[in-house]
Amino acid sequence: MRNLFFFVIIFFTCNNIFANAYPITPRPLRKLVIESDAAIVGKVINVTDKIYEGKKKKRVYYPLYKIAKIVVIDILQGEVKNDTIEILFQPNMTCPDSDRYYEKTSVIAFLDINNGKYSTHALSYGSKTLDSVGISVYKRRINEIQKILKITDSISKRTETIEWLVKCAENEVTSWEGVFELRDYKEFSNSSKNYFYQDLNAEQKARLKKAFLNSLKGPFYDFNLSDLIYEENKLEIDNILLERLKHLSEDDYYHADEYIDRLKYKNSSEEMKTLLKRYYEIRFEEKDPLERNKIIVRIISLIDK
Repeated sequence: MRNLFFFVIIFFTCNNIFANAYPITPRPLRKLVIESDAAIVGKVINVTDKIYEGKKKKRVYYPLYKIAKIVVIDILQGEVKNDTIEILFQPNMTCPDSDRYYEKTSVIAFLDINNGKYSTHALSYGSKTLDSVGISVYKRRINEIQKILKITDSISKRTETIEWLVKCAENEVTSWEGVFELRDYKEFSNSSKNYFYQDLNAEQKARLKKAFLNSLKGPFYDFNLSDLIYEENKLEIDNILLERLKHLSEDDYYHADEYIDRLKYKNSSEEMKTLLKRYYEIRFEEKDPLERNKIIVRIISLIDK
């Protein structure tokens, strides 16, 4: 009987964990504003293990669960009655990716409120650890989209939304928030081809290209931003991609697939097909990377012909 009881406890514990282990739909900033009960700027003062005070004053620790205690500095939307709130989260959960909070950091948190208890809306998308500059940028964008969402005329609302998305995309702090929706998201119409980027004007496209070129000064390549402007800048972006790939160090070859995926169309030879097949089989193997590295070097030479 004791073994059965133990099995039942393990089953329901694991079942609860696995039930939450699935990806969720990405939530860019506009969606977070629409869906969340509240949003705050806060200061994380401490992060502790979840503790259950059992019978006979026995304390049971749950190290997989953490509790973030956050001082509310500013309320950006909704109603938060507490000066200090607590949020339970699972930092080791990766699919979907958990919200995370770190001691002595500043955050913007989008909240769900249920019976006076707070949780992060949309997990990792709803918790944003930021410096003072990042918080200032996010606060402006949040205030702007809140006003845009109140517009009743659908054409004006769409026009203002697109401009707002461009503002997000051209600032490195909020770039993903804008690029994600400009590339992939459709709304305000039943058309299957109602992507926001189709209605970008020439001035907005020029701003996005400038933002992309400015991003090249940093250490990382913004594939999402270059994909957004690719159709009108194919040759220029292909050349940039190829140069970046050629100068990628072997230590960073695990990033090579992003470049190769975008450039492989430039050579359709049988040799390229054979190399690509083998490359995709072994590209993430780190124990013996020599074969993979040789294949990447040869793929680069074929692309560069």
